[in-house]
Amino acid sequence: MEKKRSYIYALFYLSPDFENNSWVYLSYAESADDHSTIGAVVVRAKFNLKNSSLTLTSVEKLWVQEPKVTGKGHYSHRIAFGPDGKMFITSGDRQKLAPAQHFNSHLGKVLRLNDDGTVPNDNPWQNRGEMAKQFWSIGHRNMLGVDFDDEGRLWVHEMGPLHGDELNLIIAGKNYGWPIVSNGDHYSGEPIPDHHTRPDFEAPRKFWVPSIAPSGLVIYDGEMFADWKGSAIIGGLVSRAMIRVDLKKDTAVEADYDPFSDCERLDRRSGPDCRRRPTDYLAGIRSTQSFKLANRCFQPSPIFRIDVPVSDPSRPSADLPPATFAARPEALPRADGAAETVLSAACPAL
Repeated sequence: MEKKRSYIYALFYLSPDFENNSWVYLSYAESADDHSTIGAVVVRAKFNLKNSSLTLTSVEKLWVQEPKVTGKGHYSHRIAFGPDGKMFITSGDRQKLAPAQHFNSHLGKVLRLNDDGTVPNDNPWQNRGEMAKQFWSIGHRNMLGVDFDDEGRLWVHEMGPLHGDELNLIIAGKNYGWPIVSNGDHYSGEPIPDHHTRPDFEAPRKFWVPSIAPSGLVIYDGEMFADWKGSAIIGGLVSRAMIRVDLKKDTAVEADYDPFSDCERLDRRSGPDCRRRPTDYLAGIRSTQSFKLANRCFQPSPIFRIDVPVSDPSRPSADLPPATFAARPEALPRADGAAETVLSAACPAL
């Protein structure tokens, strides 16, 4: 009898040296063996574009968010590669708050790893335990946008609680204060001390009250729109707008706020060249069309659908076996009658 199958969705990233090494990176959420808790994970695999079957091979699990906890929010697990090839991973607080300040938990941290998942020996916290050696910064909430500017500086935005969304310049060894300080409040209405009350924590370079619910971040380095060079482009979920932020030295100043009905998340990939007004290059998360800004492209976060055979489809395991699995483009139906294209990866039996 054929086993029933379930599936998960993963974000998909190319190695900076993909043309030479064929590595791709996937981040997703997996459940524990007893399905009671969940956490993020990062794997990499070889992706041979010359193979007509689009087969992923040599799957390696590089990082597992620990501890796995209950709940389904604030995984983050966004990835960016630095100019030196190091891999930066955002690890959300999983709505547990306090662990963002703990050195024995991945929750609420920005991590810096080698591209093979090993730990560099020059990370800032070398004397706070083995796990802390992975940390680049601490005290974060839910980070869904990450990118480097042309000076090699890392910018990350994160969703605040009730308002207080942030754009942060990430500096090695800094504590960004969550959940001790925030320019937002708890959803219950209970106030949280503002950042200015604790100058010992690193304050955001820009924050939003009311919330924009930032999701997706690109720092534009193209030539087509000269005025946008070096700007941070953010998609707002609640604001349903594109927000452009000028990054000047260590400051961040909002320059444009352009409502866009389909603008929900931003990412970049290669795509067809076209010349429209800047906001026309933004695609909603469910759009299948790709738009290009000069040599940079904005479109939905690349999604990978992973089909996994399970004995109990109501409680699927999201773990990838260390074996070959196949991928194929697939159109998924939507409620509005359209379809979204994802890559579908069929895993062997677990």
